[in-house]
Amino acid sequence: MTELLPLMTYCFVMSSTPGPNNVMLTASGANFGYRGTLPQILGINTGAFVQTYVTCLGLGALFVAYPVLHTTLRVAGALYLLFLAWKLTGASIGEAQMPRPVSFAQGAIFQAVNPKSWVKAITLASVFMPAGMSARKALLYWERGSQQEKPP
Repeated sequence: MTELLPLMTYCFVMSSTPGPNNVMLTASGANFGYRGTLPQILGINTGAFVQTYVTCLGLGALFVAYPVLHTTLRVAGALYLLFLAWKLTGASIGEAQMPRPVSFAQGAIFQAVNPKSWVKAITLASVFMPAGMSARKALLYWERGSQQEKPP
């Protein structure tokens, strides 16, 4: 439990503090209710899991090796956040359309340009994953829930 408590605390704080996901979910919940927002909630969680797993596989090292990729991601993320803010204000081009909730796929894909989600994934990969352990071994270790046997 002593190893798991800091991880759980970090995940709770990162998930509950304001960020793009929370803002979008709040707006969607107010407009479409829980049922209409559920696909987006599930998509965000799935996207964050995939992003964290891929980061643990070594994608974080790629961003460190090629800083231009990190800059590109930041610019794309900022532009997408501006686009979402514009959409949330009710602005539209052409005919007025009935707004609809964000889909599962859109919620999952949004994690690729969500700067807070990247910070969370990279921090999880660099701080909480034991040095030298592959993401596959870490996943199997945590699934097993073994506290007696330490990972190699």
